[in-house]
Amino acid sequence: MGGLPRVIQHETDHLNGFVYLDRMRDLSTLTHIAEWNKHWLGLREQSD
Repeated sequence: MGGLPRVIQHETDHLNGFVYLDRMRDLSTLTHIAEWNKHWLGLREQSD
């Protein structure tokens, strides 16, 4: 799916009361981006 159709689907989902979590088959993959980077990319969060 390209950019514009994805945006349209995203906004249509909101109008119909759905969020992306409703479309996820497996919530065990849901994670914070910092955790994903740490475990999958071996990156550490940068300190300011």
